[in-house]
Amino acid sequence: MSRVSQPPHVWIDAQAFDDAEGMVLSWDYDRTRFPEGLAAAMFGAWTGLIQRLARDPDAAASAPLPLPEAQSLGRAAVNHRPMPEPQALLSDAVFAEARRRPGAAALICGEASISFAGLSAEADRIADLLLARGLPPGGIVAIDLPRSPLQIACVLGVLAAGGVYLPCDPGWLLRSRRRSRCYDSFFCHWYHLRWCRAV
Repeated sequence: MSRVSQPPHVWIDAQAFDDAEGMVLSWDYDRTRFPEGLAAAMFGAWTGLIQRLARDPDAAASAPLPLPEAQSLGRAAVNHRPMPEPQALLSDAVFAEARRRPGAAALICGEASISFAGLSAEADRIADLLLARGLPPGGIVAIDLPRSPLQIACVLGVLAAGGVYLPCDPGWLLRSRRRSRCYDSFFCHWYHLRWCRAV
């Protein structure tokens, strides 16, 4: 792996070619584009994946490569910091406000607005839909909607049903090759207006 100051219009120039002893892998990269150590970690992950594929052609469909050791240690240190355990769910405050001030505006989005009572009712409707379709506790629900009162109602509905919401860029999952993999890996519902009418 070598560092160059002015690569030909790319941040990384990855090269692979055969020689008498096997395959040679190399990178030329622009050192001004990467924090210290990042390119080396990326190169290690790349070569590790190629070695893994050489040993097992089906490895691409198996578990992903682990994080580099330094990143794993850093993440573990951050995640093990003592933090106060929350006593309520994210959605609890919204539902409590709906009981206290049902007619007050909960969300304003351009010309559209919705009261706390309306938002709570829509969230309950979405929760009922999910539970009727068999959402298990902790099941993942993909929300593929633009920012709007409907999107927030979906988030609250997922939480009220005991699920976990996965926010996605609108249309990304429908366009992505990852969609079938997500269906295989998770319990996912794809939210569209045919399910959740505008609030």
